[in-house]
Amino acid sequence: MNDTPDQLAFEREKWAADVELRRQELALKQQTENRLQQETRRSRVLNPLVLAVLAAAAAAAGNIAVTQINNVEQQKIQEDNHKKQVDLETLKENGSRLLQAISTGGDPDKAATNLQFLLDTGLITDVATASKLQNYLANRKPGQGAALANTTQQRPLNGDISADQLKTLLESGYILGVDLNHQIVDFKSLSQKGVSFTYLKSSQGSTILNPVLAAQVKGAEDAKIKFGLYHFVEPNVDAAAQFKVFAGNLHAHHWELPPALDIGDKPGSGSEYVANVSKLCALIEEEFHVKPILYAVKSTPRPDGFSLWFPQYNRLAKTPADFLIWQISSEGVAGDEFLSGIDLNVFRGNLDQLLAAGRKPDSK
Repeated sequence: MNDTPDQLAFEREKWAADVELRRQELALKQQTENRLQQETRRSRVLNPLVLAVLAAAAAAAGNIAVTQINNVEQQKIQEDNHKKQVDLETLKENGSRLLQAISTGGDPDKAATNLQFLLDTGLITDVATASKLQNYLANRKPGQGAALANTTQQRPLNGDISADQLKTLLESGYILGVDLNHQIVDFKSLSQKGVSFTYLKSSQGSTILNPVLAAQVKGAEDAKIKFGLYHFVEPNVDAAAQFKVFAGNLHAHHWELPPALDIGDKPGSGSEYVANVSKLCALIEEEFHVKPILYAVKSTPRPDGFSLWFPQYNRLAKTPADFLIWQISSEGVAGDEFLSGIDLNVFRGNLDQLLAAGRKPDSK
């Protein structure tokens, strides 16, 4: 039987309504699934274990960042402190050289020549000081300017000796030597005055090097003066760090006198300082197969078993006991053009005997 037009219209409306209802059911189902997925993700995120893990990760990241920042800041502080120390030592060294340069017995023209030499050779390393010095020399008039009668180095014990006192010592079986920190001296003239050995400052602590050491070594070698190197020990600096800087110069130069450690006048130093010096001595002996000697006054705590370089001034009538080298003056010979203002030392014996103390076991 055929459908009437009204029945067909009704069927079409019914079919359209069913399609729309099906579409709405599918949309509702999709919305429900989306909500379930969102709730699942949220529940995972809000889960106490997940939150704890996320919090721990955030805290760890924060700690790493803080640690890195602290390390950077600490490194900056260490670098700043090191720079300040180097700058201070530079100023001290420049000041010492300037005082030495103008110690010309009151002759300002000779002082000016010495100052110009310091500039020409780059020994005045502070830019501001060098600039002021250049300006001073450019405006100085001949016969005028800074000049000192002599240079004195203050020590716990000090004093110069007379030419007669020095002559008496040398005639009684001693040989003459000098020790230098940053001084520029005429080694050939010193040799003509009877100087046969010298100790040159190599280094100090773990960072300070003698900037004129190479020039001093060349001067001593050209004048045929035997030399050794000494290191100024800093009480609170690790022995290994100090050995590293000292050993660098010991390897670089052909020294013949035993290495020396200036442990100076430190009567308040305790057992930790002695242990540090002992370690430094052991490192030197292990590396270079020779025992170092110790520069020290009687009151300075020091390890046993090492030869002594002993400073004793103004008491030349009484010879100190148990020493290898005797520092007899911190100011040299009064009135002598080349031996004044300089540390003088003597050794009882001949040069071969002194050299034997620094000779390595495999040397001939």
